[in-house]
Amino acid sequence: VRVLALAHVASHPDTRGHGLGLQVVGAAMQRVDDDPAIVASLFQTGVPNFYVSKIGAAEISNKIVNSTGEGSDEKRRKGFWDPHVMLYPASMASVWPTGAIDILGPGY
Repeated sequence: VRVLALAHVASHPDTRGHGLGLQVVGAAMQRVDDDPAIVASLFQTGVPNFYVSKIGAAEISNKIVNSTGEGSDEKRRKGFWDPHVMLYPASMASVWPTGAIDILGPGY
């Protein structure tokens, strides 16, 4: 299954509130909407409400693992480490598989 990865999205505190994060993330998610080969975007975050309310993502309960053990540090070798795993678009949540998901490489 081909999914879009989203990683390390942040803005400087002085620029927050101007919609820059929404523009960047929205442009990335547009690829999911436009490319039928990409079924969803799977990512981790510490701020799930932004992605639910502004982007239309859903929080899922799958454990994300990395069976290869590759990665530059311990957390990347394990898979995902942020407390919230998100899926875009939210409509995919009803058909998304349950259980652990192996990303077969370092977390991002």
